[in-house]
Amino acid sequence: MINQMPNSNAVELTRFGAMQIIMNIEVGLKAFGGIEKSMRKYSKSSFTEPVDVQMCFNACKKAFFDMGKHGLEQLIDEKLHIEDSEIIPLSFVNHRVPDSWVVLEAPLNSNNNKLYKVFVNWYAVDKYELSPSIASLNDIEEFPNYYLWRSSSRYTYLLPKLASGRLTPSAEQEFYLYHVNKTYLDLGDANFYKPKLFKNLLSKHYKTPENN
Repeated sequence: MINQMPNSNAVELTRFGAMQIIMNIEVGLKAFGGIEKSMRKYSKSSFTEPVDVQMCFNACKKAFFDMGKHGLEQLIDEKLHIEDSEIIPLSFVNHRVPDSWVVLEAPLNSNNNKLYKVFVNWYAVDKYELSPSIASLNDIEEFPNYYLWRSSSRYTYLLPKLASGRLTPSAEQEFYLYHVNKTYLDLGDANFYKPKLFKNLLSKHYKTPENN
């Protein structure tokens, strides 16, 4: 259970923050966008005794950094401790987190150079999009439960390892009928090229989800 702080309102505030983050995730917003501000507003309007908002916010960040969405769910269920710990920079965790994703590998030129894009999908709102390209898989950071995909300051995704390839029907249709064909037509190659799942692309760089 969550440690009971001198002011048990810390438990409620942390659970509130975790729920708000999950709501952001499910609709495709940055996971921590506006969360600290919302927690401070909630604390001010709901409690008569002071609550350490920064500690509660840090607890949410640590749970998410360590275990992703599952960590937030455990905070809500009061299965994790709220405690002082290392401060996780917001830049480490404030990313968009899709429910599913697949990677498009495309030839860049006749010299067999490649570019890579990630197609992401959110189930709750059946939202999907294709990221800008990156030139090297070495730019991707690996964590125990997910990959961090950075293609620009605007497009940064935290990709759950076990969610690769499970697109909704509408997202899958959009991906194959529009994005795949368009990418190759734009590059002067009209031949259909089946995208590889991320685990296969990264087999020489990282462990696959099955081997973790």
